[in-house]
Amino acid sequence: MNPLYKYGALAIISAALFIAAVVWHGKKVDALVLKTQTELAVQYNSRLIALQNSADASSLSLQEQLKKIQDVKQTEIAGINKRHAAIVASLSNRPERPTSSVSTGGSTSVATATERGTGIGLYREDSTFLAGEAARAEIIKAELLQCYNSYDAVRDAIMKFSKENPIESMPQL
Repeated sequence: MNPLYKYGALAIISAALFIAAVVWHGKKVDALVLKTQTELAVQYNSRLIALQNSADASSLSLQEQLKKIQDVKQTEIAGINKRHAAIVASLSNRPERPTSSVSTGGSTSVATATERGTGIGLYREDSTFLAGEAARAEIIKAELLQCYNSYDAVRDAIMKFSKENPIESMPQL
């Protein structure tokens, strides 16, 4: 037999063995990659479920806080409305503004010059209007405070959630 045939056959067999080894190694690497991907997917999914549960609990807690803040505001507004109604009722015995501004010289008050700035001598319509404006201002103030308190509650909940669930706790590749 020709030595070239021997070397050729040996080269073909070596190449076939090399290709078989590469294919076998590739299949082993693919299996390990698939196993690692599966493990990471399980870790990510379990962490995702834990984060979702934590987010749901935080959301419920925050909704309860916001409901309490809303209830406080509604109570304050109800108190403001009661006070306004009582003030309007107490102002009903004040004199009405005359129909002609000539008789009072355009004044909105029956008070003498020494009583200015106290509101004691205001006509019924003027005092009722001012009481209504004061009540409206108090309601706006209560709503603004509720807005501030709600903002603070949301900010605090986000900060708490971020501290309890750091990004670093996610599995790394």
